[in-house]
Amino acid sequence: MFPAGVTAVTVLVLSLLVGPAPTWAQSSSSEQLRPIGHEAYEIWNTIGTRSISDDGRWVLFTLTKEDGDDELVVRATEDETEYRLERGASPTFALGDQRVVYRIRPYVEATREAQSNRNSETPRDSLGVLDLSTGERTTQPMIQGFQIAVGDDRYMAVHLRPEADEAPGEGDDTKEHGTLLLWDLQTDERTAHYYARSYQWAPEGTALLASLAPPETEGAPAIAGLHWIDAASQEVTVVIETRGELSQLTFNSDATRAAFLHSSEAPEPEEESGDPEPGADSESGAGLESENVSAETSAASRPASDTARWALHHWAPEMTEPATVTTSAGEGLRDGWELSQYGSVNFSDDGTRLFFGTAPRPEPVPDDRPRLETEVDVEVWHYLDEELMTVQNVRANQERRRNYTAVHLLGEASGASGFPATGERIVQLADPDLPSVSVSSNGDGRWATGTATGPYGIMSSWESPNFRDSYLVEVETGERTLIAEATQANPSLSPEESFLTWYEPGDSIWYVQEVGSDTRRELSVGIPHPVWNEIHDSPSAAGSYGSPGWLDGESAILLYDRHDVWAVDPRDPAAARSLTGEAGRANDLRYRLIQLDSDADGWDSGEPALASAFHMGTKDAGFARVSLGNTNAPQALLMEPRNFSNPTKASNAERLLFTQETFREFPDLWVSDLDFDGRSRMSEANPQQAEYRWGDAALMSWISLDGIELDGILITPDDFDPTRQYPMMVYFYDRSSDGLHSHQAPIPHRSVINRPMYASHDYVVFVPDIVYRIGYPGESAYNAIMPGVTKLIEAGFVDPERIALQGHSWGGYQIAFMVTRTRDLFRAAAAGAPVSNMTSAYGGIRWDSGLVRQFQYERTQSRLGQNLWDAPMRYIENSPLFWVDKIETPLLIMHNDRDGAVPWEQGIELFTAMRRLSKPAWMINYPGEPHWPTTFANKRDWNIRMKQFFDHFLKDDPPPAWMVEGIPAIRKGETLGYEPVEGATVTDPDGRR
Repeated sequence: MFPAGVTAVTVLVLSLLVGPAPTWAQSSSSEQLRPIGHEAYEIWNTIGTRSISDDGRWVLFTLTKEDGDDELVVRATEDETEYRLERGASPTFALGDQRVVYRIRPYVEATREAQSNRNSETPRDSLGVLDLSTGERTTQPMIQGFQIAVGDDRYMAVHLRPEADEAPGEGDDTKEHGTLLLWDLQTDERTAHYYARSYQWAPEGTALLASLAPPETEGAPAIAGLHWIDAASQEVTVVIETRGELSQLTFNSDATRAAFLHSSEAPEPEEESGDPEPGADSESGAGLESENVSAETSAASRPASDTARWALHHWAPEMTEPATVTTSAGEGLRDGWELSQYGSVNFSDDGTRLFFGTAPRPEPVPDDRPRLETEVDVEVWHYLDEELMTVQNVRANQERRRNYTAVHLLGEASGASGFPATGERIVQLADPDLPSVSVSSNGDGRWATGTATGPYGIMSSWESPNFRDSYLVEVETGERTLIAEATQANPSLSPEESFLTWYEPGDSIWYVQEVGSDTRRELSVGIPHPVWNEIHDSPSAAGSYGSPGWLDGESAILLYDRHDVWAVDPRDPAAARSLTGEAGRANDLRYRLIQLDSDADGWDSGEPALASAFHMGTKDAGFARVSLGNTNAPQALLMEPRNFSNPTKASNAERLLFTQETFREFPDLWVSDLDFDGRSRMSEANPQQAEYRWGDAALMSWISLDGIELDGILITPDDFDPTRQYPMMVYFYDRSSDGLHSHQAPIPHRSVINRPMYASHDYVVFVPDIVYRIGYPGESAYNAIMPGVTKLIEAGFVDPERIALQGHSWGGYQIAFMVTRTRDLFRAAAAGAPVSNMTSAYGGIRWDSGLVRQFQYERTQSRLGQNLWDAPMRYIENSPLFWVDKIETPLLIMHNDRDGAVPWEQGIELFTAMRRLSKPAWMINYPGEPHWPTTFANKRDWNIRMKQFFDHFLKDDPPPAWMVEGIPAIRKGETLGYEPVEGATVTDPDGRR
């Protein structure tokens, strides 16, 4: 029998605790375990890179620490073979899964010591190669980076640092470029190509482009220029001999053609940078979409030094010399335009098109300007500017590099793509009137889509999503056809380019339009349930639940509602059919398809598909199999009170790799077959967790003051005793209950409390959901949270005198608001980066982006729904600053002076108001840090201070010195003030605690 006052919440918690313990749970009594301390931050691992081999026989993953050395683990899936590689990072399988290639990072401590001693040599990365059959390890010191050949993973390119070895004819003291090693992993043979600036593997075969720059000395070991190297045959062809700069090295899909940018001027020395991670392009030419930034000032703002002569060339092995497409002189381009060195260079898959960037030629700046003009430093803000000056400043470098997509038609089309072959010419696809143009991923299609903000650009300061005009662009002619005007959507082409589809937020409708027709139809008309977010509660238009793509042959597009998957024939949208048989809605489940084939362009209607399954009520999760050819209910494969990651499938085996987790269970790696049978654990990232107290999480519900049933997460300590009264932390942001089974490792979070840490110290932690009424965000938070807190107090196991609040950013604002309404109900509160005055924050700047914050109040998170002049009282009523005199809760504020999201003056306004009214308040600033602390030391410090703050007010621990007397500016750097002050209390001038 439960004591009086204990509610069903307690019963729910107890039922969770007395249930059968999972195999991973600690079996001994929690009395033998220790609470989580701040020292745990330095020993806890997270899993970084993870991968399964193509044959499914091996799994690799990295174990990373917040402030320590990484470890690479490679483990067999069919036996107990395991390799542990100290400081291994950036791993990848190679040589048909017979090798693992990886970086070997320097010791963290050695790097730290070198950085603190200017005379010390900085330690450098090495390369490691692991033979999976023997365990033998080979190393290569002093590397910049490496890449496995895309087309044949027998071969690898390793770029050494300039000081790694001494190329013929030059000493280390004058060397600027490192040696490029082409490494045959099967024979272990390595071929050196000296003085390599950059390189790029072909997408197929064993060819590689390398830019070499040997010194201008007699008998140099290489010819300066661009080299086509076949790693298998060791044949080398000089594509172009030059000492100028070479960039944007690229191939077509079958490696029969190459293209590159060339400047006759030698490149300026660059700051040191490593190669990209394995599998990434070494050049910046990936993608076929022009930059999506304003084009208003691009030509005038580019400096003349950026317009040195550049040329775009293409080349094939049968050619005696590269062919020139265009240059900085603008041959074949619009009058007054030039080739841009900053544009991406890409071939279409069939090699008949070459995409690149162009730009209007900037007006030259006169050299004879008067001295007083050149010495003026001024900004002119104009009310008709499309972008605020702050946005222009943030994007200035992008604007200087602004370029517009053009295409060179090479004149060898076979007709297979459905468009006629043409002679060689250049078509300008994008320009200032249509700055953003997106070509299909393979670049072979007839059509592209484009968007222009036009007259709507200025509205982005207060509207969200942004408005735009959308166009269909014919690639071979550049002709544009308006699709949608003043839309908030981004129409996209179907795989075979027969249809355009988009979701219009303003209408909450999916649309379809046949290419070549002006007729537009409602695509979602046959779905009998909302296709827009049903729980959307901000002033902007609700977004859709999305689309996972198309069935083969464009027979149907797949759309989601809140629960199910629908197939809609674009020719007959009224005949929509649920591929999940509406079983999701019937059973309160959410189904979402998972594509296991990373190369697939769509979905095969003849093959079943894997889907994630999530129970909206219990928060259980799992997987199901969906037949894409009928409307049957999905076949359940797995459903448990856990979270699962989307699995990765081994390319050539029926084996899956995924994580599973609960509040207590770390998200370790597991493998299974395609039915999730035979699950086998691959990692044990944190065996030390068995030594610590942790806690358990359960779901609870209550009715808000607005009459809405809400969910929340209740976290209780190990050995929870419902007859005791516990101190309670209340953390919130907006909706969090779907994360019931999410694991939180004891690492120093940048902004919020660590839930298991507090539970291990005998705190109850409550994480409530919040539903908002437009115009009343602060009151909505109060109305949602207070009944939940009251219900827990009435349950009897929460000490009503020892409850505190904590949150950051949006959560920090809500805390600042709530303590103006709750008098002394909460013993203490901590608010990170809080908005305190919506009237001043409305016109404040998000310095990271330069955007004014008006849109946030009128359309998005802050949820006021009107501008300051139409609803001034809403801004005042929702601003904690105007009600600081009502606060009776000691408040800890953290707001950093480089906050790019919430102006730190907001924290200052709140702190100085409380100070003026003699309200207990402390403000923490980490100088130079952004919206939250980012360094390990500062994150650790913030977690220590929060814990000391709450332990003092909720557990009567002695206050630390920083709370009693602060830290004067002249003692900054001398003390952190952590030491407890025995016998001290923290009071206001009236003696109130």
